[in-house]
Amino acid sequence: LNGASLHFFDVQQLGLNHLAAWLKEAEITVFFAVATMFRHFAMTLRGDEQFPNLRLILLGSETVYARDVQLYQKYFSGDCQLIVNLGGTEVSPIRQFKVDRHTQITTSNVPAGYAVEDHEILLLDEQGREVGVGEVGEIVVRSRYLAVGYWQQPELTAAVFSIDSQNSQKRLYKTGDLGRLLPDGCLLHLGRKDFQVKIRGYRVELSEIEMALCRLPGIKEAVVTTQVDALGEPILVAYIVPSESNLTLD
Repeated sequence: LNGASLHFFDVQQLGLNHLAAWLKEAEITVFFAVATMFRHFAMTLRGDEQFPNLRLILLGSETVYARDVQLYQKYFSGDCQLIVNLGGTEVSPIRQFKVDRHTQITTSNVPAGYAVEDHEILLLDEQGREVGVGEVGEIVVRSRYLAVGYWQQPELTAAVFSIDSQNSQKRLYKTGDLGRLLPDGCLLHLGRKDFQVKIRGYRVELSEIEMALCRLPGIKEAVVTTQVDALGEPILVAYIVPSESNLTLD
């Protein structure tokens, strides 16, 4: 027989400064967190902490950035692996990307990764046609194992769930996320369809700009959004959290 106990850490009550001690005291072996929580937790570490029982960190529910991998590689031992999951309430994890101390991330976002059993990914354009390798399309999941639908919301259910025309035993789920496949089958997650913006006719990836800002000295966090200027044209606006109290903007 195999088994494990499930432990919850109350961030609001205990604070991230106590998480490292709790991981050791509770002898946690698998740690799951959203990327934002992991990022801020890692920033509380000094570098001399030891987590002898921790063998796996699972990140999901939101975009994982290259800098999150760097934090993992800086503060956690080679005996601990990082896995990035892409999934949702409607589906179990549909892609996984495994990271160790030697993994190099060449994109601003960590790839969503490679296929998992019983879940197939389709990338479709606005006309519902499959796009080619390297092209951007909506991520659609084909599987037997999907949510039945949304409770008492038949219109929303019909909008995103459907029977697979090629196999009636499988169903399709439109995630509303955009992705691009690399030649080796790795999926890049490009964010929500409704978060895509165009500036002067060019599609802009807000997360790419946020990552570029965070690479600048003195910037700890950044969020980029759009506003409309006096002429009615969309413009990009960035909000930042400085890492230095004396940071000035020119």
